[in-house]
Amino acid sequence: MKQLSILFVAFLTTLTSLAQNYEITFNVNKPLEETLYIGQHFRDDFVIVDSAKAQKPGVYVFKGKRQWTPGIYSLIHYGTGKEASKKKSYTDFTIDGSFKFTINCDSSFNAAKMKVKGCKANELMYAYIARNAEARNQAREIQKRQKSEDTNIRYKATQEMDELSEVMIAYE
Repeated sequence: MKQLSILFVAFLTTLTSLAQNYEITFNVNKPLEETLYIGQHFRDDFVIVDSAKAQKPGVYVFKGKRQWTPGIYSLIHYGTGKEASKKKSYTDFTIDGSFKFTINCDSSFNAAKMKVKGCKANELMYAYIARNAEARNQAREIQKRQKSEDTNIRYKATQEMDELSEVMIAYE
């Protein structure tokens, strides 16, 4: 029994030593809910792993010590009214080994406007999302021209679409 107790204490000590100190800050340009959550994707829902109350309007600091699994996480809020029990995501972010970072954004959570300090993976992720959104908008405009009755306009639009495709393949 004594050996079992020693093994259990050793196991807990090992788990505690694997936990990392973290501080993840979201600065939003306008106040959101009083409390926001960090959720990890699980099937079609989120598992809440932390929560933070607004320290001041729009500023949420998630701080503590835990063992993080690298991956994509979401900044979560709960719905209102009939949807009060539903978890909804404002934005996704990544945890990849950086445990102290700040994300500055506006309340639209538009990737092109996200500014990250302290985590290169999130900087790259938001830049990638923003570039893909820009390319989608360009593609929509080109597709409109591809429906033109003028053969020259359609031909030129098809060439533009091919060029955009090549640029995006090279970007990835």
